[in-house]
Amino acid sequence: MKSKTKQPTLDQIVRATIMLFVMQFGALSASKAQESAAGTVQDEVAAVEEIPIRQLRRELDTAEKDFFSIFNKINSDNSFDTKCKRVASLGSRKKEQVCTPKFIRLHEASLTSSSSVVDRWDLPSPSGSRMGMKKTQMREEINRLLTDNESFMQVFQSYASAKRAYETGMQNQ
Repeated sequence: MKSKTKQPTLDQIVRATIMLFVMQFGALSASKAQESAAGTVQDEVAAVEEIPIRQLRRELDTAEKDFFSIFNKINSDNSFDTKCKRVASLGSRKKEQVCTPKFIRLHEASLTSSSSVVDRWDLPSPSGSRMGMKKTQMREEINRLLTDNESFMQVFQSYASAKRAYETGMQNQ
């Protein structure tokens, strides 16, 4: 008997990738972020309880677009340019924002519908593979820009703050 395993949708894969970026880069910039945000965390948590979850989601989407808009302007490789758009996942009418780097969009476009290979963006690619190298290069580029560009770091901190506020709001529902 054939078992039916649910394959992850592209939206889920891309969302997981962005989450990995945020978690990885959040950890790398944590020392800088802690200095500037130490006093505001308690204020954020108190404010989250009063703000409707839809508004928190809109603020997160805006912060994410702002982050990638700045990143697209200052990064050194056009294949890292990331577009955000609202899409409904398969079988749903609910649209969510999905941000995808150009190299992933190009890779996805090159896959045929008959391909059984699924490159999960939330998992490391095989070392030495083209996709694995591009992911590593993009992570290194974001790390470099966070370190070298104070305004980019501030936009990232706003994005991370909006993400925390949204996640806290979702937990409190």
